[in-house]
Amino acid sequence: ISAGETWAMRLSLVLVGAGVTFVSFDWAWKQTSIWVSDRSGQTREWKLRGESARRQMQGLFEPAALRQKACQLVKDNLRVSHASLFLLQGAAYSRMESAPPQPGGEVEFPLNSLLHQELASGWSFQSLLLVDTRHGTPLRWSRTATGDLAGEQARLSALSAQVAVPLQHQLNLDGFFLLGPRANGAAFCTHHLDFAEAVARQLVDSLHIAAIVQPIFEGLTGQAREQTTRRTARATRTHLSPPQRAEIPDIDYGADYWLGDKPGGACYDIIGLPKHMAAF
Repeated sequence: ISAGETWAMRLSLVLVGAGVTFVSFDWAWKQTSIWVSDRSGQTREWKLRGESARRQMQGLFEPAALRQKACQLVKDNLRVSHASLFLLQGAAYSRMESAPPQPGGEVEFPLNSLLHQELASGWSFQSLLLVDTRHGTPLRWSRTATGDLAGEQARLSALSAQVAVPLQHQLNLDGFFLLGPRANGAAFCTHHLDFAEAVARQLVDSLHIAAIVQPIFEGLTGQAREQTTRRTARATRTHLSPPQRAEIPDIDYGADYWLGDKPGGACYDIIGLPKHMAAF
């Protein structure tokens, strides 16, 4: 607003500027409110999904069923091509379950692998994004030597792995999920990673509970089976044992017939033989 303008023109320009500023601020505020509301809605939705997944897993106590259920939950909710579960077996992480089942032989990651080092770093283990989903190129997820990282990236690429989700128990890494690409090449967001980590935490807890409960359950089952076997044997002996034989004078031969607890069986008769003999 130049000094040569009239006061009326100056006032008009100030009002126009104020109006534009207000409209811009109002638009920005509404867009921010919509974004925050949308994020809040997604947060609530994925929180409910996580709670539902945990409840489904809490009702299982058999390790194989737990592993299968966890992989299926992650695959279905995140809409990934596959979800593979690796658990610590001795000195390496071996693939124990996958949804859907993956072809090929055994796949292992040793304890000294870069993947183990990165997933188990810090107090609270975090998921790793392994691939840039926009371009499909491997990310530099480790600060180690380029050659070592390239070798491990090649192994992960062969498995079509885009995300690694840790299974943390206290300060130990019990295993991890490797997740394939999402449907239509969609990107992974924080809600997806939070859900996968919630399933991983529940899986770790349930597997440790199953390790305690399963021997007790097997012991009780064995005792119940033994008691059933004894009852069956006792009932069989009672059923097959003949009643006390009655002694009747002046009878050369005799037979007893008694009914079982259940209908059925055979009909017995006396068959006459030569020389006043008989057969039953």
